[in-house]
Amino acid sequence: MEVEKAQSVNEAMSLLSVAANRRCDFSLVLTDMQMPGKDGMDFVSEMQAKPFLRDIPVVMLSSDDLMNNSMLATALVASLTKPVRPGELMRAIASALGIWERFDINLIQQKAEEGLKRTSHLSLKVLLVEDMEMNQIVASHMLNNLGHSVVIAENGQHALNLIEKEKFDLVFMDIQMPVMDGVQAARKIREREKENPGTRLPIVAMTAHALKGDKEKYLECGMDGYIAKPVLLNELAEVVDGMIARFGLDGKPNASGGPNVASHGLTYRAEYEKTDGENLPAGEDALDYDVIAKSFVGNTELTIHSMEIFIRDVPGLIVDIGDAIDRRDNSGLIVSAHTLKGIVGYYNKSAPFKACQALEALGREQKLPEDLVAVTRQESVVLGEMQKLIQSMTDYIASQA
Repeated sequence: MEVEKAQSVNEAMSLLSVAANRRCDFSLVLTDMQMPGKDGMDFVSEMQAKPFLRDIPVVMLSSDDLMNNSMLATALVASLTKPVRPGELMRAIASALGIWERFDINLIQQKAEEGLKRTSHLSLKVLLVEDMEMNQIVASHMLNNLGHSVVIAENGQHALNLIEKEKFDLVFMDIQMPVMDGVQAARKIREREKENPGTRLPIVAMTAHALKGDKEKYLECGMDGYIAKPVLLNELAEVVDGMIARFGLDGKPNASGGPNVASHGLTYRAEYEKTDGENLPAGEDALDYDVIAKSFVGNTELTIHSMEIFIRDVPGLIVDIGDAIDRRDNSGLIVSAHTLKGIVGYYNKSAPFKACQALEALGREQKLPEDLVAVTRQESVVLGEMQKLIQSMTDYIASQA
């Protein structure tokens, strides 16, 4: 949030009026009750007297419960008793802004279940072509939850070898991989199919890219669909359904009777809510629990396992980034930053994700070696964000022991 601070009611009213005149109204007012001169009640009264201010939601902080005051009870969206806990403040702000659903565990779970009701009861044999262990674990877990069986290939060449020996209903193909990338593998699969007309194997591209024209590029090389990483369960279910309908995939009946929503519950987020964050580290928490809830479908065991892999693998990716910079290798920088961005997105889509994205963009703009200063500066930003993430994960894992 962008925050403006005022030390008095008069200063606050001036800020609000200037913003209204510029048509950039404040989204929320957070105010104390006890203040010298005009207090919080005076502030609310002055806001209510101005038609252009009376609709701005107000959260008031006080040493007393103010909701028994009828005037304030109707003017405030929440009254919080000091000292205010972080979880209480988060809930009050989310309610005031009408986005509480994003933080409500039951609603997140309910939406996941509703989305999965659309999923076919067929069980497909899926080939997952992915070189990163974390992406392998998360995507295969989601596909298993949808009732499908999964075989993993670590690169495009491995995928070609498996397709020669086994029959698959559907392929999810990562783009950037060692040995043979996804684009090359897709082209070779299509070349082989020319010898056997009518045997097209549906291929869905999986990548952390979000660049204009990427989807079209992957479709041109013979892929049939596209899904961005980090993959979300509902999006994955929709893509699978689309492939089933488009290609008439029959698979086999799902022995479990249909999709299986993880039954573990969003326990890590529920614990956070229950204790207002007291079981998490007191310092800056780099984890975004809304993003994590969507990434790991409420499976605490999977969440912790993925964090352990992240803590293990990220130092190696940081070394790869440094090596690429030392070699003035833009292509190597792109691959390493792109890979790091893809796994960071399971936990946070803001500062750490954007830091990796910016470093990848510098590689794509061919900034090495001409603008080495800009690249090394962004490398330092990425390193700092990764240190915060790893510390938050370490603290979280310890809190669940």
